[in-house]
Amino acid sequence: MANQVNKGFTPEIQGTELKSTVVSVPGHNFQEKTPMKNGSNNNLLKLAVVLLVILVTAVVVVGVYYAKEVRDNDDNDTTSIPTCLDDNCVRSAAVILGSMNRSADPCEDFHSFACGGWQAKTFIPTTVTEVHILWSINNANKQFMRNLLADPATKTKYSSNRAVMKTINYYQTCLSKATINTQGDKYLKEVIATLGGSNLTSPNWNSSEYDVQKAMLTAFTQLGVQPFFSLNVFPDFANSSRRRIAITDGGIVLASTYYVEKNSTQDFYEKTRSSYRQYMIDVMVLFGADQKKAEEQMEQVYLLEEKIATVFRENTGFPQSSTISQLSDYTKFDWYSFLTVITANQNYNLSKDEVVLVRTKDVMRGVAALINGTDKAIISNYIAWVAIEDVIQHLPDDYVDARLAYKKRIHGQTYEDKERWDFCYEAAKTAFPMSIGLMFVDEKLDPGAKTRAKEIFEEIISEFVSELDDQTWMDDATRAKAKEKAEASLSLVGYPDFIKDEEMLNAEYETIQVNRSEYLKTVFSIKKIGFLTLIADYKKPVDKNQIRQSPADVNAFHYSSENKNIFLAGILRAPFYDDGNLRASNYGGFGMIAGHELTHGFDASGRRFDKDGNFRNWWTRNSSLEFDKKSLCFVKQYGEFEMFGKKLNGQSTLGENTADNGGLKFAYEAYKRWVARNGEEQNLPGLDYTPHQLFFVAYAQGWCSKYTLQGALDQLDNKPWPPMNLRVEGAIMNSKGFAEAFQCPRGSRMNPVKKCSVW
Repeated sequence: MANQVNKGFTPEIQGTELKSTVVSVPGHNFQEKTPMKNGSNNNLLKLAVVLLVILVTAVVVVGVYYAKEVRDNDDNDTTSIPTCLDDNCVRSAAVILGSMNRSADPCEDFHSFACGGWQAKTFIPTTVTEVHILWSINNANKQFMRNLLADPATKTKYSSNRAVMKTINYYQTCLSKATINTQGDKYLKEVIATLGGSNLTSPNWNSSEYDVQKAMLTAFTQLGVQPFFSLNVFPDFANSSRRRIAITDGGIVLASTYYVEKNSTQDFYEKTRSSYRQYMIDVMVLFGADQKKAEEQMEQVYLLEEKIATVFRENTGFPQSSTISQLSDYTKFDWYSFLTVITANQNYNLSKDEVVLVRTKDVMRGVAALINGTDKAIISNYIAWVAIEDVIQHLPDDYVDARLAYKKRIHGQTYEDKERWDFCYEAAKTAFPMSIGLMFVDEKLDPGAKTRAKEIFEEIISEFVSELDDQTWMDDATRAKAKEKAEASLSLVGYPDFIKDEEMLNAEYETIQVNRSEYLKTVFSIKKIGFLTLIADYKKPVDKNQIRQSPADVNAFHYSSENKNIFLAGILRAPFYDDGNLRASNYGGFGMIAGHELTHGFDASGRRFDKDGNFRNWWTRNSSLEFDKKSLCFVKQYGEFEMFGKKLNGQSTLGENTADNGGLKFAYEAYKRWVARNGEEQNLPGLDYTPHQLFFVAYAQGWCSKYTLQGALDQLDNKPWPPMNLRVEGAIMNSKGFAEAFQCPRGSRMNPVKKCSVW
């Protein structure tokens, strides 16, 4: 079965995502506005939204009649562009207008101009610390799937599809908190016993009998839990047609920043650390530990996690390859013995000369030193803690409440966990990504959307190749290789075809058994199968047509090591793509996303890979130096952006910023070429903006966003993407097309004299 991608390598190895995932993790929540929570207030909120929609529609209708009257009275004016009056255009105009704040100056603050209306009517729920359009689409998709999973007709429709029926059963079992509470933590205690127990909670625990490597191997192979580091399988850098086992970052609960960052706005990181320490204690006491001993020993576990985080954070560099033998000698850890057990029962054997991929060898030496040099008692408590915390929301209410108390200490008493159905849907999607994808695609994906999205991507490639001839900083040899790479770039749109084949989909999840009477055992079994299935891929040839993510996800990816781009079905939705949109909106929405992903193949990391996805230098020295000079402009420009008084890191966000700027440019050029072939589009009713201006409005409205303090800090410190308002403004400031479309004065904020550009 397909499994979620583990954390670890830099984005170009795993795949560079379009956006960050909104999850409820430490580092989120500073409530700007408290949303209504009780039923009465929810009804009032719904009524207010309905009234707002009616008002916006009324404004558009007035505009329609005005436009129609002008058109009727001015039929001889052949120079004017007519206004579209069909239902799609009226609906599109209402949506666009409802998100705008037309009192804002587009040449000074384009994000507010395009998104001010959306921001004014959008609340940040107490379950998250940021909201944006991707989040809104994802929420709508999830609500739809919630209803679908609960509908008896769904079971009838898919009654012969074992994969779908398992998915529904797993979802429904997760929802049954009464059963989960009745089952208690008995099975969890059995699980910890298989790990060799815990010094803190096992009465007869004996250091001399505890085998660290055995405990780690049990965690990996029997539970799908990964202490100290993560294991994955990726295409080989040197030969992308084969796979390599990858040893990457892992083993800590918080993002590394939270352990090591000492200064932050409103002491946010220290508050997170303090709350997390208490959370560790509370959970282990629930598990049976003495309060005083838990306070003493879990502090040692926390300090171990802090050391792991420090090793990961202080040893940066591009991933390296090494033979298992060399890595063992360098790190003083027997990787051959460890990996031999990991791969036991697979259809291949390992040798000491096998090549593995590592974050860096220095990172792995640092982690190995912690494994070898830390007291066994601390390690036993650490591995037990990692295993328990990994499934905390699958446990009885007392454990879930301890996690909620931890969040409230950080974010305030208004913080709430996502609703149970929401958690269970995400859990089901993680466990059965393709069967969830099938149900979503069957109901929500326009059959022609895949074809049309692919066509837009091909147009973006053509624009990129055409624009290369204008890049005078690049010599002919490098330009020729860049063209080859762009033309070889693969697009996978919507979903993998096999999910439509019932027999093949059933085979994907054949080994998973859902046992309603043993829910937690099912959870660990699914995690185990997911991990071992991933390891089983090692000796298989790379399938560049493979999609691991659920088609229901609202996301897109670029994989430099395979030179491929994935656009999931979940993102082929309005406002990014809709047959009822103007072409300007589809190019400004999905077209920009397509350009963004393609450009990732030519950002500071992606450019290191050739047309086949091999890590190989195809750049001449002069072209490479010129690329670095042009990239430095982005680093400096974005480094001056700030939110809540904290500046953006222009270096760590360079890849995304390069992709945003390239994506917007190529999408607009592709739209202009479409107009040249098909003629100018009609105007939308009630909107005094040309389709060319609406292209940029559509781009910005795809990134309408709102952040709490914690959400912004988490984005600024831990993500390779800038906050979305800064993404919009950065690309707009560098766009000559935008300045021309809106006739912005030279030197205005959105049309600075100095612009940055690589592609």
